[in-house]
Amino acid sequence: MTTAANINITSKVFETLSYCVFQGACGTAPQLALGDTTTGALSDTQAYVSSDAKYKIATNAANGATVVMRGNTLCRSGTASNCNTATANGFTITSIGTTEATSTTFATPAASTVGSEQFGMCVDTTGATGALAATATYADSVNSCNTGLTTGAYSGTSEFGFDDSTTDGTNSASGSTIMQSTGPIQSYTGTFSFLGNISTTTEAGIYTTSLNTVATGTF
Repeated sequence: MTTAANINITSKVFETLSYCVFQGACGTAPQLALGDTTTGALSDTQAYVSSDAKYKIATNAANGATVVMRGNTLCRSGTASNCNTATANGFTITSIGTTEATSTTFATPAASTVGSEQFGMCVDTTGATGALAATATYADSVNSCNTGLTTGAYSGTSEFGFDDSTTDGTNSASGSTIMQSTGPIQSYTGTFSFLGNISTTTEAGIYTTSLNTVATGTF
C-alpha cells in the first residue's frame, strides 16, 4: 500500500446583485401621476392609487438583501430644494398610519380613509424567493399589496404606510427599510403601490415627491 497527495480544488462564485425600479421596463424611470386619470387631481370624496412603479431584484447573497427608501411625503414646497413646512407656502399631505417622531420607531400601516389627508405605499413581494418580504411599515396584511390595486380611483381595503420621523414629512436621514430577504433571491419583479387622499382643507397646489431606493446585499 502507498499514499499520495490529496487533490485540492478551489473555485469561486462571484457576488451578484441586480436591482432596478422602473415603469414599463428597467431603465425607464417611473413618472407617476397620483389622482384622477383625466385631471391628475386628488379628491376629498375619492381615494386614488397608482401601481405603475415596478421593481426587479435578484441576488446570490447568502444572507439576503435589504432595500432602503429615502424621501418625503407629498409636498407643496415653499422652496425649490426641500419639503420644509416652516417656509412660506410650504405644505404636506400627511403620511398615512400612526407615525412616530423618532428614527427608531416606524409607522403602522392603515387602510384608506376618504376625506382625510393620507399618503403612503405598500410593497408587493408575493411569491418571491429568499424569504423576501415587505417590512412592517409597508406590508399590506389584508391583500398582500397585489389584489385590486391598479391605477386610478380606489375603494379597497389594503393597508399603506409611510415612515415619517420628522415634522416636515421626511423620513429619517438614513432612510427606512421597505423590504428585505434572509437568503438569495431568484429574479423577482414586484410592484410599489401608492395611495393618495386629501381633506376639504388640504391647501391647493401641486404636490410632488421623489423617492430614492437602494438595495444592499449581505454576502
